[in-house]
Amino acid sequence: MVNAFPDVPSNITSIEMLLPHINTVSEGYFGTVILLTIFSITFIIGKRYSTEKALSFSSFLTLLIGIMFRMLNVINDGVLTFIIMFFIGIVIYMFFSRQQES
Repeated sequence: MVNAFPDVPSNITSIEMLLPHINTVSEGYFGTVILLTIFSITFIIGKRYSTEKALSFSSFLTLLIGIMFRMLNVINDGVLTFIIMFFIGIVIYMFFSRQQES
C-alpha cells in the first residue's frame, strides 16, 4: 500500500505525539504562535488591574507554558531562551519601578 502522506506517523494517539507533528507541519511556528496568543490574552485580561501586574502575570504564565512546550519538543531552545530573557527583563523592570515609587 502506498502511503500518500509519508511524513505522518501511522498512529498518533497522544498529545505527546500530536503537538510535535503539528509543529513540523507548520514548519515550527505552531508553538511560537500559541505562546504569543497566550501572552496576549493573559495581558489583556490582566490589564484591568495595572500594566505591571499584567506584564508579570502574562510573562510568568508564558514562561511556564513555554517550559512545558519545550519538554514536548513543540518549541526550540531559541524560543525558550527568548521567553526566559523576556521574563527576567520584566522582573528587573518591576524591581526598578518599585524602587522608584518608595
